[in-house]
Amino acid sequence: MPEADPSPTSAAERPKPLFQAGDRISNNSAGRHGVIATEPCQWVEPVQLPSGENRPGHWTYAVAWDGQRGLTIRYAEDLLRPWE
Repeated sequence: MPEADPSPTSAAERPKPLFQAGDRISNNSAGRHGVIATEPCQWVEPVQLPSGENRPGHWTYAVAWDGQRGLTIRYAEDLLRPWE
């Protein structure tokens, strides 16, 4: 995997978000299902982790998991999959 550039990413350089409000999703193991909440997705800039590894920039989404009574938790895009 190419190293992340820890400098800020311009809006034009960011990939388009994979999900939008109302999309049905699951976690990577397909063990939980939910919906992307109406809160806007947020861009997280690339960072260098304490381990020295670079974490690339990514989108995060507020997810309302089924059975959680409207509680939302933010997840990185790479932790979510479209629910089919």
